[in-house]
Amino acid sequence: MMVTHTTVVRAVRGRSEQLGQCLHTLQEPMQQMVGCLGFEVAQVKEDPAVWQLQGRWQSDAALHDFFAAPRLQQVFDQAIRHCLLASVEC
Repeated sequence: MMVTHTTVVRAVRGRSEQLGQCLHTLQEPMQQMVGCLGFEVAQVKEDPAVWQLQGRWQSDAALHDFFAAPRLQQVFDQAIRHCLLASVEC
């Protein structure tokens, strides 16, 4: 059973470009995770302060492993430390 998710991330005003650079460092490592069928980072055209992380996973367990991945934690820790995040919706 394929599982999909979308995480919506909003940048602090004036920090969208920096947040996007930070989030894009996830794309390759996440695509290489066991159980990943696809992973993309994209800026929302209608609102450039908003970014979407979209993933497709082979199973619930693979999705759980994504949310527990150290690289994901590192990227969000970095975004928080540099005051790039206004909000995150999973």
